Amino acid sequence: ARADDVAQETWLAALRSPASLLLHGGRDGLVWPSNAQNAVAALLKAGVRGEAKIYPDRGHADTVAALSVPARGRASVLADVDTFVRSVLSATAQ
Repeated sequence: ARADDVAQETWLAALRSPASLLLHGGRDGLVWPSNAQNAVAALLKAGVRGEAKIYPDRGHADTVAALSVPARGRASVLADVDTFVRSVLSATAQ
C-alpha cells in the first residue's frame, strides 16, 4: 500500500467505525486487494471488528455484480454478507 492509502485507512478507522466487512476481488486492477487488508488491520487496531473477504478470481465489479440474480454465481457475496450481518447482530444482542 502507498503511504497515503495507509494514512487514509488509519484515519477512517479512527472514527467511530461500525463493524465492517470489506469485500474485494483478488484480480482487481483498480483498487489493490491489500487496501482492504490494510483497512481491516486499521479497524482491528482501533478496536473495531473488521473482516476482509478476498475473492481470488474476481475483478473490481464482480463483488457488486454478484449481488444481482444473473451474476450471483460469480462469488459467494450474498451468503458472506448474510453470515457477517447475522454474526454482528448476534454479538450485539448479547
